[in-house]
Amino acid sequence: MNPRFCAESSLVDFIQAQTPHSLHLLSETTANQWLRSICEGLIQHQIVSRLWVKVASTSPFCEPIAVYGQSGLLQRAYWCGQTEGDVEPVGVNLGSATIIEPILLADNSQIQEDFLCFLSTDISLLWIVQRSEKVGMVNVIQSLCPTAIAAFLAEVKQMVTITDDLPSDFFQPEQLLSLI
Repeated sequence: MNPRFCAESSLVDFIQAQTPHSLHLLSETTANQWLRSICEGLIQHQIVSRLWVKVASTSPFCEPIAVYGQSGLLQRAYWCGQTEGDVEPVGVNLGSATIIEPILLADNSQIQEDFLCFLSTDISLLWIVQRSEKVGMVNVIQSLCPTAIAAFLAEVKQMVTITDDLPSDFFQPEQLLSLI
């Protein structure tokens, strides 16, 4: 039985209750280099994907995302934020092939963590980044498990502010690569 996300917990707690996943304590620089390597790998293997993302436009994570977007392989970016100003990747050039869907999260969603979730027919990868108590460090929770990723995205979708411009199929379950 999967626990439901609640306002008193965090996305980190939620995904840690799912299996499997891995937790890494990394410097901010190392986390950015790791994400850069992931994006370079997606480009090298020509993996077309969609991306669910919640990071500030000023985050160093935007640079590797932009490089991936400019490769033409990033089809759609669901850019999440908790204020109108957070839902557009201002100053982040994702390339002309990427459709950007601004997603406004509810004011009471309590999502403090940054997250990135790459979805494709080849790979599904979830990254949740939480500030550590140690200065300059972050906790990165990573999962490649379709079940955990589907549960995570279902929880995020529960926190979306309903607007007229949401696609009609927005709340349907994500089609994820199944592990056999």
